[in-house]
Amino acid sequence: MEFMTAPSGEYFNFSDAVNGVRCNMMMFWFAKKMGDLSLLWLENQYLEDPSVSFAEDRLLPCLLIFCAHQDLSNIQPPSCRFWHNGGKTPVFIYRGGWNSKKDSYLAVKGGSPLTSHAHMDAGSFIYEREGIRWGIDLGMQNYLSLESRGVNLWDQFQEGQRWEVFRLGNMAHNTLTINNKRHLVNSYAPISRIYKSEDRKGAEVNLTSVFADDMEKVVRIIYLNEEDDLIVKDELVTGEKEALVTWIMVTPAEAKIIGKNQIELAKDGHRMLLTVAAPDDVEMKLWSNAPLHVFDEPNPGSMRVGFETYLPANRKNLLKVTLNLIR
Repeated sequence: MEFMTAPSGEYFNFSDAVNGVRCNMMMFWFAKKMGDLSLLWLENQYLEDPSVSFAEDRLLPCLLIFCAHQDLSNIQPPSCRFWHNGGKTPVFIYRGGWNSKKDSYLAVKGGSPLTSHAHMDAGSFIYEREGIRWGIDLGMQNYLSLESRGVNLWDQFQEGQRWEVFRLGNMAHNTLTINNKRHLVNSYAPISRIYKSEDRKGAEVNLTSVFADDMEKVVRIIYLNEEDDLIVKDELVTGEKEALVTWIMVTPAEAKIIGKNQIELAKDGHRMLLTVAAPDDVEMKLWSNAPLHVFDEPNPGSMRVGFETYLPANRKNLLKVTLNLIR
């Protein structure tokens, strides 16, 4: 739970997750059960933060029980900066530190659209640097806002109405789209490798089954280099037909195309440069996040950046995107 909270205070809000900061009373139980007070490093800060409200938290009285017989006067930050898991929803997280909102943060997700409350977001990521979340997830849309308009929100079949909701489909996430198609619902993208060195902090996600109808192989490697620049490498092997690849990152920054293969992002006095290296010509793109349907909620203060490129048939390809700080 600690790693799911980024230095900015926002959550890694993949799939149907909310975003924002709140104190988790259960962490005090876990800290006592496991004898690990570092689990309370963030929770203790929330308790002291007047902007974090507890007025409506029905579990607040649990603190009286969970904190009994615990000495909370010397809580230290966690010693680890990496976390990952397998299972139905594999996730990798790197946290640059525990003491500053400007610490870097990278979160990577694999998994399947078939898991509970999932989106078509395999291969997606969150990236923070200098206190700004440059690559974001739009998160969930309120269920009532959809079901009250007759949307069959729980139809998870390949052609199901669930995937027509803008925030739930792959075109609204920091991942790839092939030939303008949906991700395959029956797919599963494992995290096949993790990296923990100073010059490569990240994960490899095998997306082959996600695009099995159109590609022979797709592997995505997402990592931060020694300077904490973001690197995204997509290795794609085409089949008997050429393929249109769409690369997307959702961002709250202002963006402008400044060159054949470059986009400049700007937010809160900081600038980032997104650069694409590809074997063929690419078309740099800026997309609006305006609702596509009457049932879609608006997404103010955000847009999508990226590119499109055609890959010839029967060829191994490498697409490399770098997002680095402009000093």
